[in-house]
Amino acid sequence: MDLRDYLIDMARDARQKAAETDDPALRATLHDLADYCDDEVARLNLEDQEQRVAS
Repeated sequence: MDLRDYLIDMARDARQKAAETDDPALRATLHDLADYCDDEVARLNLEDQEQRVAS
């Protein structure tokens, strides 16, 4: 499992836990974590694309 897969799994798990909790602060934090993971996956994808174009 590479970093990208790990981040995708973490985002999915955070969203699942957010749906299961009644604590609004925890829910918001978990959604923030999921959004951060999504942003990092997008950044990694962009870096990979830029490297392929540069090659």
